[in-house]
Amino acid sequence: MKWLVLLVGLTFLFACSNDLDDIRKVTASDNFPDETATGLQTVSTDSGLVKITLKATLMETIHLPTPITYLKDGLELTFFNEEGETEAVLTAYYGERNESTGEMFVRDSVVLKNIAAKQQLETEELYWKKDSVYSDKAVIVKTEDAILFGKGIVANQTFTVFSIKYPTGKKEIKN
Repeated sequence: MKWLVLLVGLTFLFACSNDLDDIRKVTASDNFPDETATGLQTVSTDSGLVKITLKATLMETIHLPTPITYLKDGLELTFFNEEGETEAVLTAYYGERNESTGEMFVRDSVVLKNIAAKQQLETEELYWKKDSVYSDKAVIVKTEDAILFGKGIVANQTFTVFSIKYPTGKKEIKN
C-alpha cells in the first residue's frame, strides 16, 4: 500500500511542471492594458496656463499595435480660457484617444456645455481633434431661446461657434 501511495505521489510531482513559456501562452494577451488607473485627473498646460483638465473613472492604455487610451465609466473634460475660467465642459460615459493622431472619440450620453454662452450640445457620439469637435449622429443644441435638432455638427472645442450639418427642426423658447 505504501508503494502505491508513493507511486501516485511521484506521478503528481513530475506531472505538474511550470514551464514559463507555457505560462506566458496562457496568461499573455494583447487585450490586457499596459497601464491602468482609477480616479484619474490630468491637467494640460500651455505656457504655465491650465488649458484642459481630464477626469476619468477608469483609464486603460494599450501601446501596441497603436497607442490608444480608453476612458471608461465616465469622463469629464474641462476647457479653460486665458483668464483661467471654465469655458466649456464635455462629459460622456466612454472615450478613446489615439495617442498617435491626437484624436479623441467619445460616446454614450455626450454633453458639451459652453458656460458663458449658456448653450449645450447633446449627442451619442462626438470626435474631438485639435480645437474642433464633430459628429455625424443626431444632435440637440439647447440655447437660451431655442432648441435645435439635426443630424451632424461641426463646432469649435468650446462650443462658441457651431454649424448643424442637416437641421431637422427648431423649437422657440419664450422667456
